[in-house]
Amino acid sequence: MDKPLPLEVTDLSLNFGGIQALEGVNFQLRPGEILGLVGPNGAGKTCILNVVSGIYRPTRGKVLFEGKDLIGLRSHEIAVMGIARTFQNVELFPKMTVLENLLLGCHKDIKSNIFSAGVFWGWAQKDECAIRRRVEDVIDFLELEMYRKLPAAGLPLGARKLVGLGRALVMQPRVLLLDEPSSGMNRPEKEDFARFLLRIKYELAIPMLWVEHDMKLIGDLADRLVVLHYGKKIAEGDIREVIADPGVIEAYIGKKLVATA
Repeated sequence: MDKPLPLEVTDLSLNFGGIQALEGVNFQLRPGEILGLVGPNGAGKTCILNVVSGIYRPTRGKVLFEGKDLIGLRSHEIAVMGIARTFQNVELFPKMTVLENLLLGCHKDIKSNIFSAGVFWGWAQKDECAIRRRVEDVIDFLELEMYRKLPAAGLPLGARKLVGLGRALVMQPRVLLLDEPSSGMNRPEKEDFARFLLRIKYELAIPMLWVEHDMKLIGDLADRLVVLHYGKKIAEGDIREVIADPGVIEAYIGKKLVATA
């Protein structure tokens, strides 16, 4: 029997009153790949991430994670199953250090209570030591050592974005959802961030569903693209084929190309 796909979206539709945010969207996230989700503003990209992560409940359709239907589950239940997410606006605790912000990403795995943690012995001690090692591994992986004891409020944007990514990684996800993680970065910061996305792909083999506006960045890194426009999928496939698709060009520049002799 074939192993279920990391993520499979089928006939996904989402209405907000009379507004059709998504209509019959289908795509699959394959093992180990970076799947880019692109489209003009208002195309429905973040809506898809919100459905997958349990923030929105769709009007129709299925979202399967490793063969298990996610529809109807709450966000924390989906996170426990193995789906982690970053957000466009990095929601860090500004007065807490990088280390402390990363430790918060392990909350689903903390099983000790106020009494066992207070005694700090036996399984409670082993639990915290394992979590600490996991966080330190992520700090090393994302090269955040120089920031580990600094408050998040004083970090440059690129470092804050990496901390947001690190908080998702400490959850040990089996699928990673990325919502415009490079927004606001300058080109050197984006190039540095891209390096870590490739490390996640090749060293950790975590499949990623990546919403992005920077077509150069996502075009260089993604294995495939899915293009949305007004809530509908208008193209999917190899990057070169997708960006040459007349429907995609029209969606981005607002007019059809006129063939010339």
